[in-house]
Amino acid sequence: MSDPTPPSTLRQRITTALGRPAVQIGLALAWLGVVAYLMLSPKGEGTPVTELSVLIGDSDFTDAVGHAGLFGSLTLVFAWVLARVMPARRALWIGGAVALALGLGLETAQGLIGRGNTLLDYSANVIGVAAAVWLGLRYLRRRE
Repeated sequence: MSDPTPPSTLRQRITTALGRPAVQIGLALAWLGVVAYLMLSPKGEGTPVTELSVLIGDSDFTDAVGHAGLFGSLTLVFAWVLARVMPARRALWIGGAVALALGLGLETAQGLIGRGNTLLDYSANVIGVAAAVWLGLRYLRRRE
């Protein structure tokens, strides 16, 4: 059965598609896959992780910013999906907890596979999650 008033603009079509649970879950899993790939793939000359690192400056600072961005965005993506089935505030906290657990777990796994893990990387993961939760809470307060 077709929708009696189909979306007429590209923006409306995208908004409609992003509102579908299967699309949200698919996007969240895809982003999780990208994060896991970047965290666990080998480093070395010519590898995608090394090329990306060189592209953004190849320093400990830019690496930490990358970690914070990855896990902050993962927090928000998880919260976006969870907000379909629970209040947004709770979804944000649970999304942050899941992203934090993944950040700590993937960082530990890096050490186990020989990629190395540092306190700076662990800290950047935590900071990224905390910043995303803080920004999300501020956004929700302004919407009230």
